[in-house]
Amino acid sequence: MYGVPVAEYKLSGTVVDTTTNAAIPGISLTFNGTTATSAADGTWSLDVHGFPCANTCALAAKDVDGTENGSYADLQVPLAPTQTTPGHGAFDQGVFEQKDIKVSLQHPSL
Repeated sequence: MYGVPVAEYKLSGTVVDTTTNAAIPGISLTFNGTTATSAADGTWSLDVHGFPCANTCALAAKDVDGTENGSYADLQVPLAPTQTTPGHGAFDQGVFEQKDIKVSLQHPSL
């Protein structure tokens, strides 16, 4: 990308039920336009190359399979990725990572 700042983000974690701490499969996790879905054991990972987030980064968690895994409320998870590799040149911001992100979802109030 010429003339546009870019960064690479490597994010990973687990989606769990707030009450039971059980893994939740089938949750959509989106960061900077890239989406992953949590596996049967609740794990997920995203490798995103794109525009760097400014002071605030957030991961969007959304239950997209309806009642198949029980219904869960959507959640915005604040992130604080750490730069692990410096950038090269004026526009490359480098690599940022955050591992073991625990996304705790709850059932919406009835």
